[in-house]
Amino acid sequence: MTHRAAGLSRGVPRIWLLPLLVLTVILGLTAAEIFSRSLILDLVAWWPAWALLLVIVAFAGRRRIGRLRVDGLASIMVTAALVVFTVGHAQGWPINPSASHYLVGPAAADFEEAELIAEPDGDLRLGAGSRFLYEVDLLSGGGDVGVPSAIERTFGQSTSVSLVPAPNPGFARASGWDIRLSAEPVWALVLGGDVEADVSALRVDELDLSGAGSVRLGAVGRMTLVDVEGAFMFSVPAGSPVRVIGTAQVPGSWVQTSDGWMSSVEGQGWVISVPSGSVVSIEER
Repeated sequence: MTHRAAGLSRGVPRIWLLPLLVLTVILGLTAAEIFSRSLILDLVAWWPAWALLLVIVAFAGRRRIGRLRVDGLASIMVTAALVVFTVGHAQGWPINPSASHYLVGPAAADFEEAELIAEPDGDLRLGAGSRFLYEVDLLSGGGDVGVPSAIERTFGQSTSVSLVPAPNPGFARASGWDIRLSAEPVWALVLGGDVEADVSALRVDELDLSGAGSVRLGAVGRMTLVDVEGAFMFSVPAGSPVRVIGTAQVPGSWVQTSDGWMSSVEGQGWVISVPSGSVVSIEER
């Protein structure tokens, strides 16, 4: 029995332990929701590549090219393919089925004013850069947030868009939404969740925040209200007029007022309202 076990051990192709380990790690990270479950869809969609690699593996056996074993090369090819596949999934390659899980709005030129309500139960990334009024894609991290549906209400050249989370996203789920907005209309934004937003390139008329995160504000030429409920860090342009109503951690050059703080620059600008229980810090850049 001992002799048979030893022989069996010697027959184990240890060269294949590396790709098996890599595959196990990828599936484990998906099960732990580090990666989105849509990775499984992409893994299945790549079946022609895996089939070709299996053919190469079957052909390889213990053949050699000179001193080089073919199965060693095949093992490296499989490992490299798994790594490339994972990187492509994380970067949202268009060839992957997971890249088709996105939402696109109407033409931006049709509207002068727009409201967006986006409050996923997860991560929210928002910035400018869409050719349309809005674009929503899934983030690559694991989670239970699916592609939302959009409820649009239009009144002439004004529109309101409410993003509704999918009740049963199936495998098309991730850690949250990645939203890109057009810089053409004037926006009223209602954002919630774990927020990371850059609105410095947008024309914002009103901003309502709940949850936690960071927001990069741009320069404005009129009073623009920001309502905060939660914990947020704001980055504001140096030399911009900003007023805080409530308690906040602010730069040392700011002036304390009867109801909060004010930047050293006078004029119309951001007015950040901080209710009791919320935590706000502000930095100048």
